[in-house]
Amino acid sequence: MKIGQNNLMKTWTSKYQPQNLSDVIGQTRAVSDVHDFWRKFNSSVKNAVLLHGPPGCGKTSMIYALAQQENLEIVEINASNFRNREHVEQILKPATQQMSLFGTKKIILVDEIDGMSGQKDRGGVKAVIDVIKNTKFPIFMTANDGWSDKLRAVRKISSVVSFDKINYLSIAKYLQRVCKNEDIEFEELALKKLAMSCDGDLRAAINDLQVMASTGKITNDTLTIWGREREEKMQDALKLIFKSFDSKVAMQVVNDLKRSDDLNMWLEQNIPSEYSGSEIDRAYDAISWSDIFSKRIRRRQHWRFLVYVKILAAAGVQQAKDSANRRPVEYKRPGLILFMWRNAAKRKKAQALANQIAGRLHCSAKSLRRDFMPYLEVIENNNKEMYNRIAESLGI
Repeated sequence: MKIGQNNLMKTWTSKYQPQNLSDVIGQTRAVSDVHDFWRKFNSSVKNAVLLHGPPGCGKTSMIYALAQQENLEIVEINASNFRNREHVEQILKPATQQMSLFGTKKIILVDEIDGMSGQKDRGGVKAVIDVIKNTKFPIFMTANDGWSDKLRAVRKISSVVSFDKINYLSIAKYLQRVCKNEDIEFEELALKKLAMSCDGDLRAAINDLQVMASTGKITNDTLTIWGREREEKMQDALKLIFKSFDSKVAMQVVNDLKRSDDLNMWLEQNIPSEYSGSEIDRAYDAISWSDIFSKRIRRRQHWRFLVYVKILAAAGVQQAKDSANRRPVEYKRPGLILFMWRNAAKRKKAQALANQIAGRLHCSAKSLRRDFMPYLEVIENNNKEMYNRIAESLGI
């Protein structure tokens, strides 16, 4: 990424966006694949490429870097707007047929294609496929979950480029560059710890760095204090939810949380320690409804639902009790729940992949998940070149 001039009005994630492909860190193979797709578009049999990988790994920023580098007009469309064939033809199709207004070459970015909604019954996926087949311009699609069942047909007619989590050492090195540019004192170990805590998400690391940098120094003590402050705020929110009935105060504290998306997991972990009997049932019912709205946000980008997510989690759980438990409770981190959530996402990806290649390998998807996928995962983590050859031979 290119270090820009100091601009206090910008978030650092915007300020330090890559200006060309050489600025993108941690994705050497993906950069090469994306650039090759662009250069060979007119002679290629495929008109679209699907970029998939975890949040913050650089999928969208890479496409903007390509556009900047090659002087391209980029038309970005969020796939959450696609609810049926009619919407696809009204929004996506015209962009793939009309020439650039500025006389430059053009590319189409369909962001979060796995956020499409309502396709099974309304022909959305088929309409997207028809658009891809007839587009005059290259289409770049991004997805967190590239193996989603709804994208199976899209994968068959698109090139697929996978993005890895960015290595924490690469993130730490980049954070050092940002600190030097912003005149922030830092300890290397502190930046490495910060990078490790973000689990390969460069965007999250930069956001956290900007919050912590208000003191002008990043040290182990800064990191410890900042982490403790975040946890203390969460603990305060839990106390107000579990120990009081004032929903307005609870909502104020929840709105001040830096990462309120963790709140549901903290509540799920600690409800049994505070509530009993039917109180537990009512509290978990409120959490389940909150999770339903969260899923709608992730799938359809309906951010207006965020207020319901917070109200159901905070006020819903708070009002589920008959009376406040007066004994002190030490709230536990939601380690087990987070572990289960990550494993569930991992199993879903493995199941989608097994279903895709079962026919080619002439065995059941169940057998593949049991006998083949564990070895494939080991190969993916330890020998990328071998994994890519296997993936190419299987058409994944």
